[in-house]
Amino acid sequence: MKTEQANDSPLLQAIREQIEMQPGRAISFRDYMDLCLYHPSLGYYMNSNRKIGRAGDFYTSASVGSVLGDMLAAYLRSFAETRSGDICLTEWGGGDGTLARQMLDAIRSGSPALYARLRFISIEKSPVHRSLQSEALAPHMGACELPHSRGVARGRPLAQYACFVQRAAGRLSGVPDRKP
Repeated sequence: MKTEQANDSPLLQAIREQIEMQPGRAISFRDYMDLCLYHPSLGYYMNSNRKIGRAGDFYTSASVGSVLGDMLAAYLRSFAETRSGDICLTEWGGGDGTLARQMLDAIRSGSPALYARLRFISIEKSPVHRSLQSEALAPHMGACELPHSRGVARGRPLAQYACFVQRAAGRLSGVPDRKP
């Protein structure tokens, strides 16, 4: 039984089609949100409309100032003090790259030695946001990798790019990523 109505939006029609194709006529909340946000032509994050800031639909802390980026940079500096070697920082779904740029700017200006050993990786599904991140992070491209989120980046599975966190002795601490 089709429940489509003439005034359904194209996205609602796509969601209904997905539901109709399932044996139980249901999709998971995860699949529903994936369609709403990342449907190739209809998803919210897949179009070029401005989403963040005065011209967008919502604000983020990074869109109104650099306080969060500065705080993350300060935390990373204290985290890195007790570690040697390269530091890998991975961001999943970093939007337009504003927060990453603010954090990397603060690290580069306040801790050049840490900046030299930092590797920042952004995993972003939206081609629109990947393009915006490329622009925002251009001054930091020596420290950044912006792989496509199609499962493999630079010949490695994306899972190898993940930085892990564990709870140890009642506080959170980072666990270095595994090398291939």
